[in-house]
Amino acid sequence: MDNRQLQDLFAAVRGGDTEAFAAIYGDMKTPVYTVIYRIVGSHETAEDIMQELFLRLFRCPPESDVKNPRAYIFRAAHNMAIDHLRRDRTLPLDDAPPSAHSAKVTSALDARLDIETALRRLSDEERRVVILRLNADLTLRETADIMGRSIASVHRTYTRALKALKQQLQ
Repeated sequence: MDNRQLQDLFAAVRGGDTEAFAAIYGDMKTPVYTVIYRIVGSHETAEDIMQELFLRLFRCPPESDVKNPRAYIFRAAHNMAIDHLRRDRTLPLDDAPPSAHSAKVTSALDARLDIETALRRLSDEERRVVILRLNADLTLRETADIMGRSIASVHRTYTRALKALKQQLQ
């Protein structure tokens, strides 16, 4: 869903159209959840934060002057996840599959777990840049705006993070 479609749908939501909101939620829930999960590291917490975010968006959709509602949503998700980490300084519980199911773990799941582990080894800043760029599919400019950094700084961090991930996954 592009920014123009999101603007139109949010205009409809401001008018009380619940189907328009359902379309936004259906399109955005997976990438938003993924971004939040990769920041907080807990499925349950990510689900809670995502639900709170969409509840806020339903109650108070962004105004029509928001030129990039997609980035607006991801910035809100990013900020809510970071706020959660600041409030709750405890380490997340391991979300590894139960041992009873370990025989059913496929190579695809193994690869996913390797990626998760590699992402957690990155610095917080590197991990957030990678998440916003790859999972949220945001541009360098959008990522820089969300993180309050320059484009050059985000580019350097992104390049450094990708290099680190490549080394860890080899």
